[in-house]
Amino acid sequence: MDWLKTIDDEHILLKIEAIKKQNAFDFDKAMREGLTSEQFKAEMKKRIDTYDTRK
Repeated sequence: MDWLKTIDDEHILLKIEAIKKQNAFDFDKAMREGLTSEQFKAEMKKRIDTYDTRK
């Protein structure tokens, strides 16, 4: 990624900055919206139960 440091086109630099901001990860928000371990376990059980295990 060192080649990014060589870019001097202002338009491209602004686009890169916009992408960085767009993809910023908000850990606190993810934790608030995430599943508890019990919810995750229940969701995985539901998903696994839908698998076709017939041979």
